[in-house]
Amino acid sequence: SRASAGVLKQRKRNVDRLCKSVLTLNGKPREVVNTMLDSGIPIKEVFEVFIPDAARQLGDYWIQNTLSFAEVTLATSKLQTIARTFESLYVGTSNSGASGPEIMVINPRGEQHTFGAQMIARQFQRLGASPYLSINDNVKEIKKIITKHKFELVGLSLSDYKLYHRRSELRSIIKLIKRFGIPIIAGGSLI
Repeated sequence: SRASAGVLKQRKRNVDRLCKSVLTLNGKPREVVNTMLDSGIPIKEVFEVFIPDAARQLGDYWIQNTLSFAEVTLATSKLQTIARTFESLYVGTSNSGASGPEIMVINPRGEQHTFGAQMIARQFQRLGASPYLSINDNVKEIKKIITKHKFELVGLSLSDYKLYHRRSELRSIIKLIKRFGIPIIAGGSLI
């Protein structure tokens, strides 16, 4: 019990350090990630636990009115830069996804949060899939993309509750995907 409590405290400290590093002008988030890696934290854990937890914490700061929208946007942009910097280490050079199953990750029009969709596309690529990231495309554009590819799965990244409105384009996108018989998964805070 004490050991797991210690792990949770260490995890929280690392998330807090990562958040602080992307919130300050000279926070050096790259050094924070390198320190995590040097301490034995695997790159998989950095990408699948610490970066998402930091993004979630930044979002919570905005919801709690602790940070402005601009501050959270800039900090998330720095997290995205970190993800791009360490992407090849995470994805690996052998997982180009060129011969893996095609997967479409959709971040629908009106959805403001693209970071989660980009992170999940990296995870799919790491697993050997060939992800196609669709950000802000309308139904007609998505239909064109689907007809040109052989997607085995479509993922939806959803966080904006307004997208769930009865007349939203999201419902049309889901109906379109169902007509093609492609399995759908969804993730994000809206779920």
